[in-house]
Amino acid sequence: MKNNKVKLLYFMLYAFGAISSTQMIPYLKNSNFNEQQSGYILSSIAIFCVLFHIIFGLLADKFGKIKKYFIFIIILNVCLCIYFYLTSNTFMITFLIVGMIGGLCRCYQSLLDTWIFQVKEYKPQFNVFKCVGSIGWAIGCFSIAIILFVIDYQIIAVLSFIIGCTIIYLAIKIKDIDGKKSTIKIKYIKELICNKQYVLINLIILLLFAMGCADIYLVVNKLLAVGGTRLHIGIKWGFQSLVEAPMYFMMAKLVKKFSYYKLLTFATIMFGIRFLLYSYISNPNLLVASGIMQMVTFPIAIYCTKHMIDDITPTDYKSTSLMFSSSFYMGVSLLVMPVLTSQLTKMYSYDITLRIVASFSIVALGLIFYLNKIKDKV
Repeated sequence: MKNNKVKLLYFMLYAFGAISSTQMIPYLKNSNFNEQQSGYILSSIAIFCVLFHIIFGLLADKFGKIKKYFIFIIILNVCLCIYFYLTSNTFMITFLIVGMIGGLCRCYQSLLDTWIFQVKEYKPQFNVFKCVGSIGWAIGCFSIAIILFVIDYQIIAVLSFIIGCTIIYLAIKIKDIDGKKSTIKIKYIKELICNKQYVLINLIILLLFAMGCADIYLVVNKLLAVGGTRLHIGIKWGFQSLVEAPMYFMMAKLVKKFSYYKLLTFATIMFGIRFLLYSYISNPNLLVASGIMQMVTFPIAIYCTKHMIDDITPTDYKSTSLMFSSSFYMGVSLLVMPVLTSQLTKMYSYDITLRIVASFSIVALGLIFYLNKIKDKV
C-alpha cells in the first residue's frame, strides 16, 4: 500500500513538473522576449539549481530527514508558479522567477530520488517509480498542450495549486528516511571531489545531460523554426517521456545481464546518433517522432550513473553525494547550454549546432573507457 502511494507521488510530481515547465519557451515568446533574452532567462535556472541542490542535500544529511524539505520546496514552487502565470513581469523579475521555478523543479525530482534511495523498502522498486514518473510527465505534457489550445496560460497556475496540494498530501503519508543527525561538513564535498571515480562519473553525466539540455532548448527552437506549434512541443515531451517509461521498468534486469558500464557506453553512442538524426530532419512531425531515441539514451544514463554514485559513496553523506552530483551536472548544463546553443545557432545554423552537440558523446565515451580502466585497479 505504501509503495502505491510512492508510485502515485512520482506520477503527480512529474506531471506537475511537465505542466509547470514544458511550455516555458513558447510562454516567453508569447511574452515578447526574443530568443537571446529567453536563453539568458532559462540559463538562470542553473544558478538556483546548484544553490537548492547543495543546500537541501547538506540539510538532509545534517538532520537525517528529507520529507519536510521536500514539502517546503513544493509549497514554494506552487506559489511561484501561481505568481508567474498570473502576472506580467519585467526581464529581471522573469529571470529570477523562471530560475527559481526551474531550479526547484530539478531539485524536488533529485530530492525525491535521494529520498527513495535511502529507504530500504522503496529502493528495490526505484526503476518502477521512475517508470511511473515518466508516464506522469508524458500525461502532463499531452494534457497541458491540449488544454492551452482552449484556455490561456493562467490555467497553469490553477493546475499547479491543485496538483501541489495532492503531492503534499502523498508526501506526508509515506515513510521518511531514517538517518542520524550529524554536523554539516563541507569536507564531505571535498572528499567527493578528490574521489576520481566520482568525478569521472559526474563529468560523463554532465556531457550527456548537456545534450539533454540541448534537446530542451535547441531542438525545441528548431521545431518552432520549421513550423512546429505548442501542440508539437507538448507531444514531443509527452512522447519522449512515454517511450522512456518501459526502459526504466527493464533496467534492473538489463543491469544483471550486462553492467552499468556497458549500458552507459551504449546509451552514450545512441546520444550521438540521436543528435545527428535531429540535424538532418526539417519536418516538425518527423522531428517529434525522432524523440523515440529517448528510450535508449536518457533513462539508461540517469539510472546507471545514480546507482554508480550510490555504490561508491559512504553512508554518512549519501544525500550530499547524490544532490551535489545533480547540482553539478544540471547546474553547469543549464547555465551553459541555453547561451552556447543560441550563440552557435547565430554563428552557424541549427543543424551545424546539433552536430557539434552530437560530438559531446565522443568525449563522454573516452571518459567511460578511462573510468572502467581505473575501476578495475581499485
